[in-house]
Amino acid sequence: MRKLSKISYDLKEIKTCNTSLTDKNGSLKEFIPEGSLGTETYKIKSKNIRELSIYDEDFMEVDSNIEKLTIDESSDKRITVFGKLPKVNIPTAHGRHYNPDFGYVIESKEGKELYFVVESKGYDKFDDISTKEKLQIKSAEAFFKKLREMGVNVEYQTKLNSPDLSQLISDILKDK
Repeated sequence: MRKLSKISYDLKEIKTCNTSLTDKNGSLKEFIPEGSLGTETYKIKSKNIRELSIYDEDFMEVDSNIEKLTIDESSDKRITVFGKLPKVNIPTAHGRHYNPDFGYVIESKEGKELYFVVESKGYDKFDDISTKEKLQIKSAEAFFKKLREMGVNVEYQTKLNSPDLSQLISDILKDK
């Protein structure tokens, strides 16, 4: 297995990028092409969660059951908005691109906004994740650490079957 602690990023500047949600200038597109966020449509059951969604529809595109569960857990009162992330293709150490699953804006007790990026994996233990997926996760951790060092108020976590999303939010806010 490769050493995961040797991954680093050298970001010269933060630029906007063209995604399925935004144009090349970073402005939100009016319409998102179907299938840009996932392979399956999942109806959001809770009105509260629908209101927090960045999308107007009462559904969100997903790729897995753990993504459905993560959506269902997105009612935490500290969340101000969230959505399934478009394919943004973060480069990784092993030559493939990585796309985290969800983006949240959460608010601390002091009213400060924090961007929270979540990768959801339907496993009970981190050790059960494949080596390839672990490399992607470790690359993402290094990428978001570099963004924090550059002054971006962002946190990244991998969400397994447990703990739930509210616990992850509590864990990152206790250090803020």
